[in-house]
Amino acid sequence: MGRGGFEPPTGGYEFRQSAFGLAAARDTGRAMSPEENVDLVRRLHERLNGANIEGVVELCEPGFRLDMSERVFNPATYEGHDGIRRFYADVRAVWQRYRWDLEELLEAPPHVVALVHAQGRGRGSGLEVDRRVAMVWTLHRGRATALRLYVDSARALEAAGLRG
Repeated sequence: MGRGGFEPPTGGYEFRQSAFGLAAARDTGRAMSPEENVDLVRRLHERLNGANIEGVVELCEPGFRLDMSERVFNPATYEGHDGIRRFYADVRAVWQRYRWDLEELLEAPPHVVALVHAQGRGRGSGLEVDRRVAMVWTLHRGRATALRLYVDSARALEAAGLRG
């Protein structure tokens, strides 16, 4: 559906999902439509690919959970807004450039599955990465609560309830 990429002048990064985080009980905002959720994920990717990490933080709940445990290099899980910042710093330390081209966004409320073409070049090593991955974003009332990266898109679709 959408296209996006990110090549910061000094670094790069990578991402993932998990099914965490409901809004606080005091949250009385209306539920977002599937189309609005897809638009939110598109905006998140634009900010990621534009190296606007504070813009990403602004669209995520304070308890956001970033699960990168399937990542080949430095698998980890990151928690909260500081976790988003730490993840980005970790990726910039390793990657000279990294980009994710959105190939398709699939609605699966409360999730949106992003099928992504990921490309990067390692800082120092020059290692080239060119692969397809899937990201499952979990959303609640107009904010991201979690992201998990899957190296196998079929597993991501199953996790989001689109296959199985």
